Amino acid sequence: MGKEVGNLDQEFHFASRIETDYIIKIKMKQTVRNLLKELGWLLDFVGGVEPSKEG
Repeated sequence: MGKEVGNLDQEFHFASRIETDYIIKIKMKQTVRNLLKELGWLLDFVGGVEPSKEG
């Protein structure tokens, strides 16, 4: 019986770890998206002040 409880505990721990990784990835994606948005705004602003040399 002790083994069964141990296995369930491990499975739960594993599942929660996957969930945590997933949540972290989502948050990172949102953060990156926000940073890109800010960076885009900054580049637009700087581009408006002095023409960009690339692209």
